[in-house]
Amino acid sequence: WRKILRFINEHIFNEPLPDSEMELLSRDQDLIASKDNAYEMATALIHDYNIVKYNQTLYYRQGGVYRNDNDMLERLVWSRCKGMSSGYVRELVNQINGRSKLIDSDTVFPIKFENGILRNGEFIFMDYEDFTPYTIDIPYIPDMEPVEAVDNYLDHLTGGDADYRLFIGEVLGHTLLKDRYLKNSVPHIFFF
Repeated sequence: WRKILRFINEHIFNEPLPDSEMELLSRDQDLIASKDNAYEMATALIHDYNIVKYNQTLYYRQGGVYRNDNDMLERLVWSRCKGMSSGYVRELVNQINGRSKLIDSDTVFPIKFENGILRNGEFIFMDYEDFTPYTIDIPYIPDMEPVEAVDNYLDHLTGGDADYRLFIGEVLGHTLLKDRYLKNSVPHIFFF
């Protein structure tokens, strides 16, 4: 919105506003909690933390990752409502719960890594900011060298059986399937 204000000032107005007036217009406008603004405060919190509801669970964005810790979300609400009653905070939490954007349970999400997403079996390098409940907090490295300790462990676990080792890989890979229909078409009960 600041860029839009600057554009309007520079290109639309016949006579641009002075810098001091533009600074005043573009300052942050933090909403202060008061007993008569619960609706506006809940709206601001939903917007500020990109709160969504998926599978009856609230998710909020913090530190570039969506989290679903209701206790922490309530503490974030408390931190924005200093001096307000617990009834006010409960009202905000109830409004957030009832008014947050609903995400369809049939939605197929990518798996977010630090440096991109895994979608339909392919890795895409990008800065992904949309909602996904699936996050792995490590970077994907396509040319990673095999780790000898992991290979030794898999050989020990499988007794050197190549088919069993392939089976272990399928089990681990199955955890990365997030498309409900694809997942249901692939056997998903594994016996060891």
